[in-house]
Amino acid sequence: MSGPATGQDITLQAGDTAQIHIPVKDDAGNYVDLSGIQRARWWLGKSAKATGADVYLKKDSNSTMVCDDGVTRNQVEWEAFETDKWRLVVHLKGADTETGVSPIPKTGASYYHEAEIVDADGNIATVSTGSAELVASIVRNL
Repeated sequence: MSGPATGQDITLQAGDTAQIHIPVKDDAGNYVDLSGIQRARWWLGKSAKATGADVYLKKDSNSTMVCDDGVTRNQVEWEAFETDKWRLVVHLKGADTETGVSPIPKTGASYYHEAEIVDADGNIATVSTGSAELVASIVRNL
């Protein structure tokens, strides 16, 4: 596997439950078989160089969470969604993006997100990078 898919921009509605689907492909555009990976991680932060408190969300396939529907899932999962097509699925609860509840400082700003996988041999590969925007919700009066 080589470089990440760049420009994988996402928009999140503040306070909404969400699943982020990240297709993982090689340089030729072919889906990468993820059945043998041992770990996947996804982070959202202030910028690509963010550290400490400027990394707002960290999701890891080695950690579980109780989702808003009451089901316990890994924070990041990988799945085959069609024959030979694989993707990462990042689970977000409403509280992950709710302004005033989550560590994300405000709506209307552009943030950075990144996903990586660790294969069976321990090799780390960044598979997706892009911007993320958190959009205000009138229903929640944000």
